[in-house]
Amino acid sequence: MVATLGPVAPEAADPAWDPVEPVEPNPVEPDPVEPVEPDPVEPALVVPEAPAEPPPPDLPDAEEVLASSGIILPYLHSDATEAETQFHEQAIRAVERTYVEDFDDPSVLLSLYEKMMTDEALSYLAEDWRVPLELTIARAETLQRVNAPLRALRRAYERAQPGSQDGLYVDINQPGCRSAFAQLKKTDADALDVYVTLSPIGRVTLRDVETICADSHQAELATRELPEPRGPPRLRRLVRKAYNRAYRGSGKKVRRVVIVEGGWEVLEEEKRRLLHAIVGVRRRRAFPHSPCVMEEITIAQEEKRRPGRYGPPICCQIKSSIAISCDQLR
Repeated sequence: MVATLGPVAPEAADPAWDPVEPVEPNPVEPDPVEPVEPDPVEPALVVPEAPAEPPPPDLPDAEEVLASSGIILPYLHSDATEAETQFHEQAIRAVERTYVEDFDDPSVLLSLYEKMMTDEALSYLAEDWRVPLELTIARAETLQRVNAPLRALRRAYERAQPGSQDGLYVDINQPGCRSAFAQLKKTDADALDVYVTLSPIGRVTLRDVETICADSHQAELATRELPEPRGPPRLRRLVRKAYNRAYRGSGKKVRRVVIVEGGWEVLEEEKRRLLHAIVGVRRRRAFPHSPCVMEEITIAQEEKRRPGRYGPPICCQIKSSIAISCDQLR
């Protein structure tokens, strides 16, 4: 029989065992940590919004435009192949862009035309599509030739708004309009009969745009009123004589003189005097589009050595010049 021993005490197992009192560790105080201030948060950059671009002009209805231009798009037969369907859709899009959006790059149209004439898979469509594509190519090539004057014309009408009279517009850049048409006529005078979409007018021929430009200009001039002659006759004669002498040979001639109230303005420190006036001037030859103007001018006279005596009038400082209707100078 084997005796079972219980747990043996350590001192009984090893007489040299010397119990050691447990030593508690000295508490170690952590080094003080200096608070770290967080990096300042930079404010987010505020990116200014780009100014909104002006909305594109309202485009006319494609079917109406094509019909008025004599373009008849062929129908696609019900059993068309995939190649024919794809060509048909591409051709319609190219034609509509050229007529409705005034797209002036004929490269896509030329590529479609060549593909139609050389690809046997499209031979069935060639008979119906040949004329519409040829007419559209001719229009795109014309628009491409007059691209520069047409862009200048659109800039001239950027701020234009309908006027109080039907068919007339205000705030047209008249010099820009005239310059654009002068350039267009040098480039391709036949393009005047081409229809374009021009905001805010709509769809019109370039010839009509030129007429609207001229008529709107005349209507605007009619609203500018030149004051009735005013001031002492002696001063009016002085202004007329001094102006005509100063611009002799230029084709400019005074037709009406208005003396600004107050007469001579004496500048004692500068030893001279000034006369302010408004003159109606007829200009010949060099200004065919605005031959008559209303100018605000100043005439000066230098004081002589003898006080109160002045030299000949010095003409003229032109402060402003605005075109007016020549009817006011008759």
